[in-house]
Order: sequence, then C-alpha cells, then structure tokens
Amino acid sequence: MNKNKLIFIIFILLMVGGVSYFISKDIFTKSGSDLALNSKENAAEDIESASSTIKTIEGSNLAIEGDGDFKVSPIKIEEEKKLDSEGATLLDRVAQPISSIDQVLAERAMEKINEISTSLREDPKNVENWLVLGIYWKIIGDYQGAADVWNYVGRISPDNYVSYNNLGELYAYYLKDNTKAEASYKKAIENGKNMIFIYRNFYDFYRNFLKDEAKAKALLEQGIAANPDTSQDLQNLLQNFQ
Repeated sequence: MNKNKLIFIIFILLMVGGVSYFISKDIFTKSGSDLALNSKENAAEDIESASSTIKTIEGSNLAIEGDGDFKVSPIKIEEEKKLDSEGATLLDRVAQPISSIDQVLAERAMEKINEISTSLREDPKNVENWLVLGIYWKIIGDYQGAADVWNYVGRISPDNYVSYNNLGELYAYYLKDNTKAEASYKKAIENGKNMIFIYRNFYDFYRNFLKDEAKAKALLEQGIAANPDTSQDLQNLLQNFQ
C-alpha cells in the first residue's frame, strides 16, 4: 500500500469518527432532555394519581392512599383510657378482710392481693392476673370487690367465659342477686359453649335458686345438643327428669 493511499484511508476514518461523535452527542443530548421532561411529566401524573386515590375516613383524621382493598379498625383511644383509669382505681382500692375470716388466711390473701396488684400496675392487660385477683378479694369476704374485678375482666376480655361463670356463682351464692347471676351464666355459656362445667353450674342455679325445673331441663338439652360427645354428665342429669 503506497503512502498516498494510506493517508487517504486515515483521513476517511477520521471523518467518519468525527461525524459519529457529533451524531452520538446530538442523540444523547436530545434523549437526556426528553428523559428529563418525561420524568417531570410522569411525576406530575403520579402526584395527580395519588391525590385522586387518597380517601379520607369519615369521622377521623385518617387518609388512606391507594385503590386496593383495605379495612380500617380505629383504635378507641378514649375507651382505652377509660378502661385504664378504671383498672387503676380497682388496684388502688383498700382491701379490708371481714372479721370472721381466719387471720392467717386473711394475711396470706392480703399478701397475694398486694403482689398481684403490683404486677397488674406493670401489665394492666394481664387477664389471668385479674381473674386471680378477684378470687383473693372473694377469699377475704369483699364480694363486691370481687364482682367489680370480674366485671372489669369482662370489659377488657369480653369473649372470656371464666369471669362470667365466677360472677354467676358470686351473685347467686354471696351477693344474692339472681337476675345478675342468670345474666352472667348466660354470658358464660355464650362464650364457652363447650364448657360442660358451666352448664352444670347454671343447672344447679336454676334448680336450687330459681326453682325452675323447665329452665333447668332446657339448659341440659342445650348443653347436650352443643356437645353430643362430651356431655355424659349432662345426659345423666337429664335422665333424672324422666
């Protein structure tokens, strides 16, 4: 290859490279400008879209963004505060054992009341401790105090059956309020349909306190129907009506 031809080829390559550079630069600049513009336009569309999908929940200061399925369960802050205040009042109540109770038993019960109350101040939502606290109030003979505690349990744990069963017995045997006793047992059954011992306790109440054989029998039948495989005790009681 002679010298003149070599110089010509180099010249052509340089020209092609220069043209390519300017073409690439032009495309890059236009693309970058277009990209920036599109980004601004997309951002504006996103903001508009988001604004159109924000939903304000009536009666609250909540706003939910998006079109998907959602469920709002508002926290009843005032109700929570009221319950906490009520619980604190119960824990501040001064326990006074009745005079007829054994002194050693009373002292032991008082120790447990103070111990459990301290724990509940640290963990006021501990349902088990509230239930046990009610038992010790009952032991020292403060039946209204026990009732107040177990009624409180029903408010912080409305689906439990233990506090309602306890209240049924307390109202029937100690506070002599058959109306509240029956209502408490009914709630206990509603929450604990499979608890045979509650049917038995309720049955005893109908027979021994209300003297209502019809209600007692109907209750046994209800318990047997709800628990056909575990209600032999109730079935035996029902046979006594035959």
